[in-house]
Amino acid sequence: MATCAELQTWLGEAESAYHALQLGGQVQQIRSDSGKMLTYTSANMDGLVRYIGSLRARVAACTGVQDANTRSLLRFVPR
Repeated sequence: MATCAELQTWLGEAESAYHALQLGGQVQQIRSDSGKMLTYTSANMDGLVRYIGSLRARVAACTGVQDANTRSLLRFVPR
C-alpha cells in the first residue's frame, strides 16, 4: 500500500503532466501508482484527469484533508 507521501508525489507528477499538456506539450510520461509507465497526449487527457481525481481522493482519505480546489479545478477540465 502506498504511503501518503508517495500518493502526494504521484499526484504532483500527474498534475505537472496535465499542466504541460495544457500548454501544448506533445507527450507526457508518468509512473503510475502501480509502477507502470503511462503515456498521455492531448488525445487521451481524459484518462489523466481520471487518474488525478483518483489520486486526489486517495490523498484526501490518507490525510483526512479534502482539497477544496480539487472540485473547482476539475470543473474546468473538458470532458
